[in-house]
Amino acid sequence: MKFLQKLYDGLDRLLSVIVALLMMLITFEIFVQVIFRYFLHKSMGGFEELPVFMLITCVWLGGILVAKHNDHVKIDIITQSIKNEKVQAVLNTATSLLTAVCAGFYTVLDWQFVTKAMEHRSLSPGLQFPLWYVYAVTLVGSALAALFFLINAVKEIRRLWK
Repeated sequence: MKFLQKLYDGLDRLLSVIVALLMMLITFEIFVQVIFRYFLHKSMGGFEELPVFMLITCVWLGGILVAKHNDHVKIDIITQSIKNEKVQAVLNTATSLLTAVCAGFYTVLDWQFVTKAMEHRSLSPGLQFPLWYVYAVTLVGSALAALFFLINAVKEIRRLWK
């Protein structure tokens, strides 16, 4: 069990470092693009699409972290208006389960999308690399987010039984 907890915590640190590095790379890339475009009057060619792909990666990896920490945006109007703690716990459990199911369904759709993109072999316009690389990030992100939403739902169910 300690191994799984270390793996769980290690994934958190790894994703945090990757997202931070990508954000720094995006900032640097945009700065270089501004220098090239406005001072050197030259285009960087296909590299101008790279920050978009890095930002997509940041969003999906950040989504994994949000799901892991159960920090996604919630509207608590209904649960705040209910005074019975047991009913609140049941509502939170149902919401967590519904979120996990929806994320799992999206992961299946994303799998189908990525496999179709691999079949079509579409390339990015500028850098000419396979677009399914970027799409694969969304697949990994949605799969891990679904897993963490499911873990959060199980935690809610365990709280319900206490």
